[in-house]
Amino acid sequence: MTTTTERPIEDPQFGDLDGNGRIELQDALDVLTLYSQKLLSRKGSLSAQLFTAADVDGDGEITLDDALCVLTYYSSNTLLHKDISWYTITGNQNAPDSPKRKKN
Repeated sequence: MTTTTERPIEDPQFGDLDGNGRIELQDALDVLTLYSQKLLSRKGSLSAQLFTAADVDGDGEITLDDALCVLTYYSSNTLLHKDISWYTITGNQNAPDSPKRKKN
């Protein structure tokens, strides 16, 4: 993941910042990197799609909470083999598995 032009992101999805189709530890680290860059006032070319993929709690900011949510999703679903939804972790009504989106 990069916020400049070093490596283009193919197709970032909710929590999957590198667009490889899997939520991994690297995705949580990528969110943490974006948060750190924000704290250091480093501006990068952050697309709206990448921002949306990183802002998993839907509060309009990329924060430590987003990184923790991605890490929680990864560890619960991949390492512990539990089926925990994004909505359960984040409470975000725009999560791909939220009851609101399932109705539409």
